[in-house]
Amino acid sequence: DHRDLDACPTRRPSHRIAELVANSWDAGATLVDVTVPVDDYDPSSSEILIRDDGWGMSEDEVEDHYLVVGRNRRAEGEPIPPGRKVMGRKGIGKLAGFGIASLVEVQTKRDGRLTQLSMDLADLKLNAKETKDVEIPGTVDDLPEAEVEETGTTIRLRQLKQSTPPDVEALIQALGR
Repeated sequence: DHRDLDACPTRRPSHRIAELVANSWDAGATLVDVTVPVDDYDPSSSEILIRDDGWGMSEDEVEDHYLVVGRNRRAEGEPIPPGRKVMGRKGIGKLAGFGIASLVEVQTKRDGRLTQLSMDLADLKLNAKETKDVEIPGTVDDLPEAEVEETGTTIRLRQLKQSTPPDVEALIQALGR
């Protein structure tokens, strides 16, 4: 797919973070921790973290589902957390981080395994009508015995694009919606 990775559902950074939180909701998370830099903000070294206690993803799910842009989870019969409406619709919410950062790192725990990957926007961007295979570096490891039952996903946004820190009040409003 050669869509512009900056063309996510919304342009505001607060809405892009809220989109990543919506993915946590859809993954059954009961707790999502969002950390945004406020003091000593430096786009090159500051980072935004979104951590959840949702289902997490196996190595196969990362490869066959998460990394597939535009995948329709409903058509594939993906489970929905009981008592919740799915918030994600188009399979592109995972790209929201690229509107804020040039580097998106994913760590996800499931079935006693930790899967990690790193996506650099410069490696993924294409011109119109251009396609290419892209290697996405990652690792899969067994979790330490003390963490083997843990599930969840952490998204780390690095090499931030904004010259000013995220607007916390706007983020709170976006998350409230």
